[in-house]
Amino acid sequence: MDNKAYYKPVGNNTEVALLSFLQAAEIPVHDLIREKIGKIEYQISFSSVRKNSAIAIKYEDRDLVRVFVKGAPETLVNSCNSTFDLGGYPSYLNEDEQKRIAGSVLGDFCKRGLRCLAFAYRDFTIEEFEN
Repeated sequence: MDNKAYYKPVGNNTEVALLSFLQAAEIPVHDLIREKIGKIEYQISFSSVRKNSAIAIKYEDRDLVRVFVKGAPETLVNSCNSTFDLGGYPSYLNEDEQKRIAGSVLGDFCKRGLRCLAFAYRDFTIEEFEN
């Protein structure tokens, strides 16, 4: 922790940037990390070939395993069938919308040399995940 009671993230640059961003948004990152300890069911490290990493968190109280994926927008967006609107509500993601999102991210941000990441998740029952 630093002198302002913030945890100082360590690790690869992308992870440090994400944690720092969340801390700056006053998200209690350390509490959230502590909550998932012991709940990690499976983890796949980042691969430059796959362009993503994944982690599966088990929530026994909800009979749920949520798989979170972080990676290149051009690979994740096309795998998604829904998104969240500005109000935080789920909305269907059709092929045209996938192309628009991937095109604007790749066209605008990546061409300016910005690092772009997409985040996705999928819920499984514990039985579905184990199968």
